[in-house]
Amino acid sequence: MNAEATIAPSQRVPAGFWIRGAAFIIDFLIVNVSEFLVEYGIARLLGLEPMGEQILDGALTIGFYFYYYCIYQVKHQGTPGKKWLGLELIRNDGKPLTKGGAMLRLLGYLISFLMMGCGFLMAAFHPEKKSFHDLICGTSVVEKSKS
Repeated sequence: MNAEATIAPSQRVPAGFWIRGAAFIIDFLIVNVSEFLVEYGIARLLGLEPMGEQILDGALTIGFYFYYYCIYQVKHQGTPGKKWLGLELIRNDGKPLTKGGAMLRLLGYLISFLMMGCGFLMAAFHPEKKSFHDLICGTSVVEKSKS
């Protein structure tokens, strides 16, 4: 059992708005550049017309985002951007994040985008530095314990 698991979630230091924003930018670049390169390679290999490229783009975007923000986060308690900046995703009850919780969190990301980013901006003003997606799925982004 790791040291993070022995510390109650309420005793962990919440990650601030700016470091979370930096992690988001890193993750956004990783996902979108990776998806573009794969899409470009497949489209050129298959000689797809513009309509075929649009369909491929939609399918790859859904697949990449689902893997990155659901499967990877469940497995590693955060994304590479969060990990590189010393952050960790935890549930408020201390249990591991589930795939269902990660999918709800991704849906919260989408809703936050549709609200002109206000769901993300909430972390700047919330006392526990929580964004909309944290509130709807019971998670927190915290600084990784230094033990």
